[in-house]
Amino acid sequence: MPMHLACPGSKIRNFLIVAIGTLALIPPIPALAEQNRPSSNDRLRQVEEQLDSHHEKIKESHIKALNLEQEMHRIDSQIAKGQKNLQELQEKSRRQEEAISNKEDEINLIVAEKDVRAAHIKKRLAGLYQSGEVGIINALFSASDLGDLLNLQEYVQALFKYDKQVTDEFKRQIELLAQAKEALAKAKADLEALITQAEEGEKSLRASREERDQLLAQVRTEVELHRQATQALQDAATKLTTTIEQERARELKAARQKKSRQLPKTKPTRPVNTGFLADKGRMPPPAIGQITRVFGPYQDPFGNGLRSDGIDIDVPPGTPVTAMHSGRVIFADTMPGYGNLIIIDHDSQYYTLTSGLASLSRAKDDIVSTGDVIGVFDQAPGLITPGLHVEIRHGSTPEDPLPWLDTSQLEIVR
Repeated sequence: MPMHLACPGSKIRNFLIVAIGTLALIPPIPALAEQNRPSSNDRLRQVEEQLDSHHEKIKESHIKALNLEQEMHRIDSQIAKGQKNLQELQEKSRRQEEAISNKEDEINLIVAEKDVRAAHIKKRLAGLYQSGEVGIINALFSASDLGDLLNLQEYVQALFKYDKQVTDEFKRQIELLAQAKEALAKAKADLEALITQAEEGEKSLRASREERDQLLAQVRTEVELHRQATQALQDAATKLTTTIEQERARELKAARQKKSRQLPKTKPTRPVNTGFLADKGRMPPPAIGQITRVFGPYQDPFGNGLRSDGIDIDVPPGTPVTAMHSGRVIFADTMPGYGNLIIIDHDSQYYTLTSGLASLSRAKDDIVSTGDVIGVFDQAPGLITPGLHVEIRHGSTPEDPLPWLDTSQLEIVR
């Protein structure tokens, strides 16, 4: 039975969501203290696990492709065998047509001979009829004796008997030939039925092969997508490592400069922090809308268990996005899986991460206050989920943003 395939475009689209979704497990890491480095290494190990998973899927896809190629080879063999059988049936049908034509020629020949014989008999009978009684009497009296008369009578009777035998033989031969022709026609009809069946079988095999060919193309596409996802994970791991090293180098450089200058403590240039922890539960959300994904575990379209490190808010494109609390921007750039991303340091190792921005209104090292516009939302292609993505982290540990926000203007969609 032919396999019914799902729409290739739908499967590839779902696969892209999963492939890109793996990048969600790679959070951007802001400036961390030395004590938080092991957690970053844990993130790198997660990336390596994801890479191993994609390598395994590539291997499985290769095996699936090999099985499909073997099945297509088997179908090709069946098609070739069916074509040979079809040619043999067509040749038999051609010979049957020739035999039927030959029988028709024989029937026509015998019918022609019968017609000639019938015309001759008819002509002789017509002559006897035209001679009338006088002719018959003259023939009788022309006999020299009784023996001649009897011989003449026997001759006439034998002639009539012979004519009847010839006519009957013609009829018998015509009937036999007609029966033979009918048998040949029936055999030809049976052959035509077999030819039709063979053609339908070949058509079904070709349709099955075409479906396998489409499935093989889809498997090869999945292999390529897994390779692309693997490359994206490798790039993300490299960027993650680079970000950690750069931030650590910056902190060490700042510490050395501070120590070498031995300057007295000065008043910080940033606004006095009112206390990120003190405002827990009262912070304004970065935008007003429906929460379509909450913090914690969830399943992707394939049923794989994943985890969200933040929340997603469904807002219209063009919506201004604001800072949830005052602080300093330490990252304002693109990040794989996040798109345009802003990370704000709120002191005490608390950070907010906001992504899904069409444009960034702030740059690195900018000082922001609560409610300041930091960008404009517009869902960019290739992000993990639709909506504005928001995370809160203490060090490198994600925390549920909902307990920190004033949720009176937010609606949670379960």
